[in-house]
Amino acid sequence: MKKMLAILLSMLVSATAFASYAQTAPNGCKVIVIALVKVKPGTEEIFKQNALSILRPTRMEHGNRVYTFNQSMDDKTVFDTFEMWDSVDHLQTHLSTPHMKSFFSQVGGLFESGYPVIHTLQNIECR
Repeated sequence: MKKMLAILLSMLVSATAFASYAQTAPNGCKVIVIALVKVKPGTEEIFKQNALSILRPTRMEHGNRVYTFNQSMDDKTVFDTFEMWDSVDHLQTHLSTPHMKSFFSQVGGLFESGYPVIHTLQNIECR
C-alpha cells in the first residue's frame, strides 16, 4: 500500500510539473534541478525547518516556476528538491541569494557523506 501511494504521489507531482512546463515552455526550454539529500539521523527536523524557510523567498524569485522539497515516506533522512527555472542564469542567481547562502551554511553539516547529489536537466525535446 505504501509503495502504491508513493507511486501515485510521484505521478501527481510529475503531472503538476509538466502542466507548469506546458504553460511556460513556448518562450524557451526550462532548466530542471533534482537534488537528493540524505541527512544524519536525528537532524531531519532541523533540515526540514531550514528548507521550509527558503520556500517562499525562492518561489518569489524571478525565473522560478516550481520549487518543492519532499521527504521520503520510507526513510525520513532522505529529502529531495524539484526545481524548474526559466534559464541557467536564473538558477545561478538563485544560488547566490542571501537566503540560499544562509540555508547552505545552516544545513551543510547535516548531510551524510556523498550528499547532496544534484542533477541539472533539460527536456530532451530542447536539444
